[in-house]
Amino acid sequence: MSENKFSQMKEKIDTLFKKRQFAQALNQAADLYHLLVKEHGEFHLEVASVLNFMGTIYQGLAKYNEAEPFLRKSLNIKIKLLGEDHPDVIKGFDDLAAYYQLVGRFNEAEALMKKTLDINIKLSGLEDSKVAVHLGNLAKLYNQLGKYKQAAELTKKALEIETKVLGENHPNVIVSIGNLAALNVAMKNYAVAEEYAKKALDLSVQTLGAEHPNVAICLNTLGIIHRNMGKFEEAEPLYKKALDINTKLLGIDHPNVATTLNNLATLYGNMKKYQEALDLMTKVLDIDLRRHGENHPTVKLNLTSIASLYKAMGKEEEAQKVLAAITAR
Repeated sequence: MSENKFSQMKEKIDTLFKKRQFAQALNQAADLYHLLVKEHGEFHLEVASVLNFMGTIYQGLAKYNEAEPFLRKSLNIKIKLLGEDHPDVIKGFDDLAAYYQLVGRFNEAEALMKKTLDINIKLSGLEDSKVAVHLGNLAKLYNQLGKYKQAAELTKKALEIETKVLGENHPNVIVSIGNLAALNVAMKNYAVAEEYAKKALDLSVQTLGAEHPNVAICLNTLGIIHRNMGKFEEAEPLYKKALDINTKLLGIDHPNVATTLNNLATLYGNMKKYQEALDLMTKVLDIDLRRHGENHPTVKLNLTSIASLYKAMGKEEEAQKVLAAITAR
């Protein structure tokens, strides 16, 4: 198979994947895999590339158990052909670590993230943008585990590297500042969080323009800070602006839209505007059902929130119906 034909077939699979046509993408990828094995044998980099893609597609289909063998087989081929220090192998480690994080195998994710961090430090030294990326990935894992102090320390290290290597207006720098804002929210350091969030917002608007997903993230974080400080009237317009940006740029089914809707619903719950909150949570549920299916944990959390709102409204019968639906899943 010519390199051009391989690229064309892989591009077609990628297009199907981006359109969330996962079943079709998987069929095309399987066909390409068999063609490549027939031509090159099992141990070939193009074979490894397709195997990795198939693992990603299985994750898109929420068939997580089926995904792991493809990711592992791809990685093993790359290690055998290239050695552990090669960038393609490091990416393979990263993909497997992301998979472990997704399915809740956090110890395995942490071990792989530390491994790739060490490899990058060995290859590039401490002051390198790739090192900053891996510090950031490990920080995200610690954030998910509630280890906020450790996450903040790693994010600060990443920010120092990025500012020095990339300049203070680089998108990676802005993201790290925003991450520090969110981490300080989690640690209830609201004054510090607000300072970081405002800095990230100002840099985002200056560098990326007023309508950009990162601007929406900053607005969302500021909304959370104001809500947690009890400044509900100040939080509401921030959430609404973030929602407008995300919906316009990303589409109604994007996770960022669902997150902002959820945050705004929570705010309305705090303000005792229960009907408004219920209307928004119903939209969140619809988005997550389309994205994940009815048995996903996020969907169950949405239903629990809806049941709580019904209870707050004094509609106990409706709340019990929703709770019964959760139990039945």
